Amino acid sequence: MSIQDFVNQFVFFCFFALILFAAMSDAASYRIPNLISIGLLALFPIHVWASPTPVDWISALLVAAAGFAVGFVLFARGLVGGGDVKLLSATMLWAGATLVASQLIIMALVGGALSVAAIAIHYFRRRTADAAAPKVPYGIAIAAGAGYAGMKLLIG
Repeated sequence: MSIQDFVNQFVFFCFFALILFAAMSDAASYRIPNLISIGLLALFPIHVWASPTPVDWISALLVAAAGFAVGFVLFARGLVGGGDVKLLSATMLWAGATLVASQLIIMALVGGALSVAAIAIHYFRRRTADAAAPKVPYGIAIAAGAGYAGMKLLIG
């Protein structure tokens, strides 16, 4: 195994650890630490260097920038959280133009399931007590989509 192969595997280990931590953090506290998104961004150039296949990093940057721009508008309107926008943008960088559609579809499916679960829980709690509006830890859905994209990148 070459040093480049070892670095590539280590970078993906870190990628998966970071998105798992993001999902767990969002589930526990509805917050995604900035260091997770920063870590994903910092690992990307190493991924570009260590990847056994060429990475179209220019289109990846464009996809991530477009995702951040849309997310910023949604955040400004109070529709999504800032941590979600940062995490999604950082993971879209990794997915690039080839995997971003798959990532977003997986994210939407998991997010929809989480939303249905949150609404059901809210409905049953309202029957017994005065409950606040449901919150959805969407970082879980983002991590699921990113995990899918990461597996596709790792496996090839």
